[in-house]
Amino acid sequence: MDSAGVTSWSGEGLSSAYSVHHSLVDATSAVELQALASRQSFDMRPDSVDAQPAHELYIFRDGVTALAELHAKMKPMLARFTSLANQRMPVCQSASTHCRPCTSLIRRYRPGERRAHYEHIDGHAAVTVVVSLSPQALYTGGLFVSNLSSRILLPLQRGDAVMHASDLFHGVDVRSGERWSWVVWYRTCSRCTLEGSTSWYRQRAEVRSLESSRRSIVKPPQHAPSVTESLVLYDP
Repeated sequence: MDSAGVTSWSGEGLSSAYSVHHSLVDATSAVELQALASRQSFDMRPDSVDAQPAHELYIFRDGVTALAELHAKMKPMLARFTSLANQRMPVCQSASTHCRPCTSLIRRYRPGERRAHYEHIDGHAAVTVVVSLSPQALYTGGLFVSNLSSRILLPLQRGDAVMHASDLFHGVDVRSGERWSWVVWYRTCSRCTLEGSTSWYRQRAEVRSLESSRRSIVKPPQHAPSVTESLVLYDP
């Protein structure tokens, strides 16, 4: 059963919604995607959030295909994501062109590589979809959402997905094991540019202002969260 949640900032009058979609990608396809990706060379350039090596693989970026085989494999699943986003996400429903997938990439978190991706917003995307390609049993920690003073861990099985708008603070904190994920960024434009995207891009600027005022209180959590509950609240 799918579920939904909201993060909010006390005293700020702001909130951000997200939804969890179980088995949005079937397990067999998730395994195949990871296997195809594992044969490619991952990008090690500095990540825009923390300047650490990104360990990511772009399938297509700003509408331009980089890996045709993976893109072809993903197309039926992307069509399902896109239909869901345009049905459920207000930012997609209010746009004259609806939302379209503009960038698709796979990220990995392995021992000896990056293990965390601290609080950030996807300011370049109207909507984000994150699909877990790894079963929960192979790692601890994982994707979390945040209000910059506490975090909610979202345990995901292989094929489960989280969908959210650009103003949701989120990140990844892998404590042990190995986690792979597929990320898709949507925009409300016809050519995968920021043209015609002023409403959510302006909202991103407002959230960035909040982030700047609270960034000093954010630090890595000091204890491992439980993964036996569906939603686990833990303080950084």
